[in-house]
Amino acid sequence: MKIFSSTVELSTALLLFCFCVFPLQVEADLKDGLLALWLFDTAKGKVIEDSSGNENHGELNNGAKRDAGKFGQAVVTKPQQGVDVPVTDSLNSLKEAMSLGGWFRIDDDSDTGHRRNGSYLLEDQAGGERNPDGWVFAVWTDSGIGLAWGQMKVKQEVWTHIAGTYDGKMLSLYINGKLDVSIKKDGKIANPGDPLGLGKYGGETYIGGIDEVFLYDRALSAGELKELLKGFESAFAVDPSYRLTTRWATLKTRNQ
Repeated sequence: MKIFSSTVELSTALLLFCFCVFPLQVEADLKDGLLALWLFDTAKGKVIEDSSGNENHGELNNGAKRDAGKFGQAVVTKPQQGVDVPVTDSLNSLKEAMSLGGWFRIDDDSDTGHRRNGSYLLEDQAGGERNPDGWVFAVWTDSGIGLAWGQMKVKQEVWTHIAGTYDGKMLSLYINGKLDVSIKKDGKIANPGDPLGLGKYGGETYIGGIDEVFLYDRALSAGELKELLKGFESAFAVDPSYRLTTRWATLKTRNQ
């Protein structure tokens, strides 16, 4: 009995030790697959820095400016303004899956958002489309274009978290962490060589703010997207492997 009791006590102690030192890694890998992260909190002139470390830096275009955002600073655009992100090997690496999203504050009727034409888009639906107050996420693949037309209505002048995910089988649109619509879609993501526009595309219009824009090479889960509602600083505040508040500092200073 003493041997059995000692074994149980030792097992319990080891289990408690593991929980304390190595906490369960639920939604613990938000840094994995991060291709680009535009926080808009740091800038050098017109250059908008990519905090992922992949150097997908953008540039303010046609008078777009930084202003107060959902978390720290944001970029506010009017017609024909936005952020241009040139083509990089990193952007071209998207093939099997992706996630694109961030915070949007639509200040007036708009018909665009973020777009790399011929590859993917996340946009406010135009007046003549299915839901003028909704959004759409689309991906071009080698099997054609897939469009997830959102059914939820997004209010103007309110910061709203909007994201699209593609896992090679399903194309999904999320509003504030909740699934809006999901459709079947397959194929490898096309990379036509076009630059990425944040808050702009051609002659289309986005009027409002954008903040904490992210691009992943994998489909984030609903739980991960809900975690991002707290902001990237909160999501990366504690590294689950070491329990140190260093991950966020590393991301913020890597390009400074």
